[in-house]
Amino acid sequence: EDVTKITIEFNGFTLRPADAKGIDYIPESSKVVLDLKAGTENFIYTANKTAVSSNNNVELCGTGKLVIQTGNNGFSCSNFTTTGGKPIVELETTKDAIKAKQISITHGEFKFTNGETAIKAELNSKGAKGTLAIGGEAKVSVTGTKVALSGATSITVSDTAVIDIKTVENAVVTPAYTCAETASVKVDNVNYVHAA
Repeated sequence: EDVTKITIEFNGFTLRPADAKGIDYIPESSKVVLDLKAGTENFIYTANKTAVSSNNNVELCGTGKLVIQTGNNGFSCSNFTTTGGKPIVELETTKDAIKAKQISITHGEFKFTNGETAIKAELNSKGAKGTLAIGGEAKVSVTGTKVALSGATSITVSDTAVIDIKTVENAVVTPAYTCAETASVKVDNVNYVHAA
């Protein structure tokens, strides 16, 4: 299957007003790359629409900053991956901040505030995937969500990844959880691991 790659460069980008539809005009056969340019701050505000929506893959790279505030989901796609650089991403959502069938975060810093689930890997229509992997030098901070990390199949934390979870109802929801000794997962006064 041929997949078209669409690259969107964020170079001091702001999407307003609050009733904007977000970035969702992405063809089903396309992979979208979001490149946060160095030294820039970028903003997406939506009231009730998903900020970034794709039926295929979303890749995030670069060294800039992206702030998302939405009354819906932050990212909703098939696969979500970070592919390079050290992007800084702050998400404050009402629903799920990152929701995909397969998620791999190995670069950058992610800060999640409020909402249902910070990072959610769910099964597809065939009952496959649902895997969440956090590794490399990624840093993840979660505060005030109902669930911090959710993987329908598995969650793996590896390399020197750092995860800090505070004031959520459930920290990790998955049937299979693995954390390397080199990684750091700190959980403050919440339930740690629950079977999905």
